[in-house]
Amino acid sequence: MQGKYFQAIVKPTIAASTQHVAFSNRDVLFDWTPIEIPKGTAKLVSVVAFVRPNPDAGPTSGFAPAFNMWFANDDRTSFGTPNSAQDNRPHMRDLVGCLEMNTESHIAMGSNNSIATFVSGPTLDGDHGKFDSLLFTPKHDLDATTAGHGTIYFACTTGGHVFGETLIRINDGDIDTSSPGTTLVTDGSSMDVREHFEAGDILHAHDDAVIGTVASVDSATNITLTESISTGVLADDDYVYNINPIKFVFNFEY
Repeated sequence: MQGKYFQAIVKPTIAASTQHVAFSNRDVLFDWTPIEIPKGTAKLVSVVAFVRPNPDAGPTSGFAPAFNMWFANDDRTSFGTPNSAQDNRPHMRDLVGCLEMNTESHIAMGSNNSIATFVSGPTLDGDHGKFDSLLFTPKHDLDATTAGHGTIYFACTTGGHVFGETLIRINDGDIDTSSPGTTLVTDGSSMDVREHFEAGDILHAHDDAVIGTVASVDSATNITLTESISTGVLADDDYVYNINPIKFVFNFEY
């Protein structure tokens, strides 16, 4: 029987307020996040993680340290509070697998790029992210939004990501009293937003106030949003964050 394949792309949410403070080693990066896969037992063939850079001037794509991924068939017990030490609570009844994305699995796009890439799969050697196949069988499909699919969950602990302390800030002295429409003007020490954001990114301020979704990045300082910015929500010099700084690509075989 010829195998069939399925790809799931997931972008976990990491709140702006959580990113605004640097993570410590083994802190929870994000809590249980759903992955929808077709019903039945699937073999995880590979995982690719694309990580946005440290949000400073001249983005450092290689900043992201190793992180560990944990898989479960239920999210009934929280994995822990993001940007805090993982809780002293057992999760064995729900855990079904784990995987390390180590620093050796980092593949550079180039010497001047705005993303860190981590790859784990059977095509790589033992020092670069190889793992024995993991098998997943969704326990139920009550949470699945797609017919014929089930839901598994994953969460991550980190080796000390530094998403926080961004230098990108809102540059609009009237934004607290008057909406600038769909134009977001930024500043910061030697910042260039083209190195950090792209169309489709969801932006929040450091206090989790909603800024909006990026339609286009027009210059080093100007971003166009898909909808007008709300009045009275933001303030001049608020910090700007992308709440989905990591994209995971899971490749399964059935």
